[in-house]
Amino acid sequence: VQHRALWGSLGLIPVQHHPHGRPTPAFNLLEHLSLGYGDWQLELVSWIGVALSFQLIVGRVRTVLVPAALWILYLSIINLEAPFTFSYGWEWETCEVGFLMIFLSPLFSRGMAAWTPPSHLVLWLIW
Repeated sequence: VQHRALWGSLGLIPVQHHPHGRPTPAFNLLEHLSLGYGDWQLELVSWIGVALSFQLIVGRVRTVLVPAALWILYLSIINLEAPFTFSYGWEWETCEVGFLMIFLSPLFSRGMAAWTPPSHLVLWLIW
């Protein structure tokens, strides 16, 4: 996680919290809980994303809420419009794929699922 070095408060290009009024739900929630906004909040959002991704890959509970939370965290980071994560084009592609994964996830599932072929939507995105 390189947020502090790239666009933290003392980084190469510091980022502002509310650029152009774009929604940043994760950071807005942290501010609502009186936790403020700064470098450690960027790290917290990133590490929560890592933990949720790890749970989605090897965890026993699979639900639609995990990809939805991951999408909200990623959207929050993208909408900060940091120079290193904005206007390349790929960040919106990955945000769209994350949104698609919300609809491809089961509502609730326990344990490891049997192998199923990938969805046609996923194959279309790879192509």
